[in-house]
This record gives sequence, C-alpha cells and structure tokens, in this order.
Amino acid sequence: MQLKWQQRDIRFRIFFSFYFNLLHIAKQHVLSLQEISLDINAESHRKKRNRRIGFLITFIL
Repeated sequence: MQLKWQQRDIRFRIFFSFYFNLLHIAKQHVLSLQEISLDINAESHRKKRNRRIGFLITFIL
C-alpha cells in the first residue's frame, strides 16, 4: 500500500515539475516577445520622426 502511494507521489512530483518548467519557459518566451515588439515599435517611431525632421529640413531649405 505504501509503495503505491510512493509511486503516485513520485508521478505527481514529476508531472508538476514538468508543468511548472513549461509555465516558466512560456513566461520567458512571452517576455522576450514583448521586448521584441517594443523594439519594433521604437524603431518605427524613430523612422517616422526622422522622416518628419527630413521633411521639415527640405521644406525650410
């Protein structure tokens, strides 16, 4: 009887450690995707700003 419970406990621990590792990996992946999207937004904002500055310079000259 005790052996059965020990096996169940071991399976339970393996399952939950695997599950929490997957959750941790997914969290890291989402965070890296958010960083990438922030970089892309900053880059497009920089390009728009440079375009406006270039337009103003050519308009003034």
